[in-house]
Amino acid sequence: MMTGPGEGKIPIKANVALSYMDKRTYFDCDVYIHVKGHSLAKVTHIDVESPILNEILKPKKSLYVPFKVIGGKVIIYLKKTYYVKSLKSFANSLIIESEDLAKLLKEGPFKTYVGGKLGGVFLGFHKEVVRKLEEYAIKLGVIPV
Repeated sequence: MMTGPGEGKIPIKANVALSYMDKRTYFDCDVYIHVKGHSLAKVTHIDVESPILNEILKPKKSLYVPFKVIGGKVIIYLKKTYYVKSLKSFANSLIIESEDLAKLLKEGPFKTYVGGKLGGVFLGFHKEVVRKLEEYAIKLGVIPV
């Protein structure tokens, strides 16, 4: 549930937007690979951190939804359309523009568990994807525990 930088959290360079009917609304957001065994992580996952995301998914709420990788973008399809008051816009997908993340996720499987946490959301993946995230972390010197 930890937000912000921390031990075992690998920052990912990314631009993040909420999208509705081809209109993208970008906002400040930090993205990390949070490696198992560090800073309270029980399993390796992706943290997408901005309080704006709590307008869509409150802490302790979750969705299990499809995602797609197109070019250098990861597009996560939310189950319905949300109105995001702080951005004055609608959203039915979350877009993470990151070449690094897109490369790691491009082979699927293409479902993600989106869990709300204080200050954002986390993305949980199937074993095959977690393995790729952990191999990447190990290359960077962060060993899953």
